[in-house]
Amino acid sequence: MKPTFPLCEGLLPISFAKIPFSVVRMFIVHSNKPGEVRGEHAHWDTQQLLVCSAGLIQFDVETVEGDERRVYLSPGESYYHGPLEWIKITYVTGGDTLLSFCSTEYFESDCIRDYERFKDIQRPTKEVINENI
Repeated sequence: MKPTFPLCEGLLPISFAKIPFSVVRMFIVHSNKPGEVRGEHAHWDTQQLLVCSAGLIQFDVETVEGDERRVYLSPGESYYHGPLEWIKITYVTGGDTLLSFCSTEYFESDCIRDYERFKDIQRPTKEVINENI
């Protein structure tokens, strides 16, 4: 179940008890132009809870198993972004704001920024699954 955080007269209270991991780091992405794309990477280990605090944010997500989905967040809604999950983030309306609560400190070595490398990670996983059928 993804946690939601009710807005109250311009206030967005975040309950850390609703976050499914210990928060080590947090950052904010703001001042985006309509249609601006960010993300386009995966993490080896980091878990994130992504919370929209303003605007409308679109996530295009692909798991290491090859499952794909599109998710839209409005203010107060969240998305759990797990390890080995490719994400492309589109800021739909402009001025959208995203809060990211992270399970680790930032390490560039935790990032997979090359999509073809990410796809290569998927292939062995699928082969193992197919061999076991």
